[in-house]
Amino acid sequence: MNEQPADFSLPAGEATLLCACGFQTEPFCFIEELYRCPHCKTVDRPLRVPFRYVTPQCTHCNKQFETTDRIRASNMRARYLNAMEFGNHEADNTQCPQCGEKSLAVNSLGIDYHCMETNSVVPAVGETMHALMMASCGEFYLSSPRLAYHYSSRFRIMNAAPAEIGNGHHEFRILAVNDESPSLDLEYVRRLSPNEWNWLY
Repeated sequence: MNEQPADFSLPAGEATLLCACGFQTEPFCFIEELYRCPHCKTVDRPLRVPFRYVTPQCTHCNKQFETTDRIRASNMRARYLNAMEFGNHEADNTQCPQCGEKSLAVNSLGIDYHCMETNSVVPAVGETMHALMMASCGEFYLSSPRLAYHYSSRFRIMNAAPAEIGNGHHEFRILAVNDESPSLDLEYVRRLSPNEWNWLY
């Protein structure tokens, strides 16, 4: 697989995770996945594993994260912007790696920009790909972690018709990659069981 220029089509905001004890992460894009490593206590923002529904590794200690190590920042209510006091006592906080209290909350920095670190990787022949297949207006689309966006609607499934497979999370094998006129030839492998994908949401 190889990296392509990132797609900047989705809007996002900038935030940190902030605790009353003074701990604060580096700024991150609000659409990024966050994890808290129980081994080295790092609050991390690793990129998702391309094409696979698996958890990434900690960039500090290389431990593979458990699904329960995720920090669902998108579901957390933010602190008051640049507040000196933390008055939002109903925030959906998470455990702080510095003090150990459940007091780590999203701190919106009030910055909006367009950023998407995913949708930028091209698969290689022979790779396994997990993807959500969806039908819209008679067309089928694929959504797979970090799959370059122009392949999402330009693919052929060589051993089955998309309508036969249907909407849902599936496993495919990459048979061919056309770079000049971007398209994928795929082999359908199987439908994924819910426990393989429902932790993502």
